[in-house]
Amino acid sequence: MRRVLTLLLCLPAAAIAQGLFADKEVAKHIDQLGDGVVLREIDAPVIQDPTNWVGRQEGIYRYRYVAGDDHGKVEQLERHTPDPARPKLAWTRHVGESLIEGIDVVDGQGIRLHTETDLEHGYRVEIKPGITLPPGTQVGDSWRSDNTLTVYQLPDTGEVAHRGSLDASRRYLGAYRVRVPAGEFDAVLIEEKYTLNVGPLNADDRRYVFYARDVGMVAEVEGLRASALIVFRMTQDSAKVLTAYPSPAAP
Repeated sequence: MRRVLTLLLCLPAAAIAQGLFADKEVAKHIDQLGDGVVLREIDAPVIQDPTNWVGRQEGIYRYRYVAGDDHGKVEQLERHTPDPARPKLAWTRHVGESLIEGIDVVDGQGIRLHTETDLEHGYRVEIKPGITLPPGTQVGDSWRSDNTLTVYQLPDTGEVAHRGSLDASRRYLGAYRVRVPAGEFDAVLIEEKYTLNVGPLNADDRRYVFYARDVGMVAEVEGLRASALIVFRMTQDSAKVLTAYPSPAAP
């Protein structure tokens, strides 16, 4: 049976009225963060080295949901752990209790998401060649990748449970001064879109992520995210903001 995921949101007026987002589709999603989060537009820097923007400090990141199905939960914890064999080049991002993302550095500075593991539902997914944030990205740039998905059921015996495809695209929308419980930050805004096919499932998803230099993700709005699992773990629309993060490691 074919299942199509769609994101149905009302169109709030706050961000549009402020004139921060000319694109009404973008504005209606960002407005889920609420008033007083996105303060003003700023000059958008070139993202020369994505490793300076995508948080990978070892330790715990704390987020609070401000909208969506998870609104009212006290917090969501993320734990970033470097790979002991390649501490400066690879790490894992544990989101909540069940989702683990494998991330590494390619071509010297580019960031790549290449695996997702869903402990709750017992799956591990390999994403090839992976979802990237390349070095030298400038405002207005967009890029995409066609990926294959290989799904293994846990405990992992090497037997393939499913195969599929993932069309991932990203766009650098601009830079903004944002205020969240963890502080005020100059952050770049990346739009992410995914179209995937695994077995009988066809799904579309969209996310808006604010990254601050030397901090990482400070705010996020997402629609329906079937984690690659992007397939098996469905999450309704939500918005969250950073409340605390680990101090940057010493050089």
